[in-house]
Amino acid sequence: MPNTASKNTTKAKAATSKKTVSGSSSKRQAKQQAVGKNPLRPSQVQNTYSDEQSLISAHQKDPVQRGVRTLSPNAEQEAEAARVKAMEEELERLRAQVKSQVNNAPQEKKKVCMIPKPPGEYGKDYQLIVAMGLESNKPKYTCILKQPPEKKIYVLLKARKIEPYLKRFNGDWATADIMKQALHSFRFSSRRQDTNNSDDNGEDGEDEEEPENSDEEEENVEYQSECDEED
Repeated sequence: MPNTASKNTTKAKAATSKKTVSGSSSKRQAKQQAVGKNPLRPSQVQNTYSDEQSLISAHQKDPVQRGVRTLSPNAEQEAEAARVKAMEEELERLRAQVKSQVNNAPQEKKKVCMIPKPPGEYGKDYQLIVAMGLESNKPKYTCILKQPPEKKIYVLLKARKIEPYLKRFNGDWATADIMKQALHSFRFSSRRQDTNNSDDNGEDGEDEEEPENSDEEEENVEYQSECDEED
């Protein structure tokens, strides 16, 4: 019997200790649940408050972040005008860039179609204006012919610079024929003037010069008639 009583006493103590442990664990769980409802600690609450204050101050410093609602009507108009001006400046910059690229782009040289010298002799077998391909552009042909006399000796060297159309002729044959024609006209005019002077002085040289002058005059008239036909 005494042993049974001691056993019962031991069981009662064990049950009491279990209750105490379970009670303390339940209290601990209740505290944890209470802490779970408010997870922020005092230090965390202070940090959150400081973060909010920094965000508010930054928002006040940057007017763009505050939105359009915080701007006055005049400020909105000024901001819109500034945006439009910036867009126009960017557009002008792009236009200038494109124009610069176009101007600096390497230009392709136009291929010049060369015109060969026709067979025969100028004045007999072919007409110069036709051979040069200018029968439909007589003003250009006339402009080429009417070079100042003092520049005739530089024709072969400078004719291409004076008139780019002359680059089309192989060996500058058209330029050479132009020189011949110009010199022929110049000689004919000089001889006729000398003949007139000799007539005024009473010299008997008319018979000697008449055949040569008549031939040159006839050739010049023939060429003039050919030019008239081309018109």
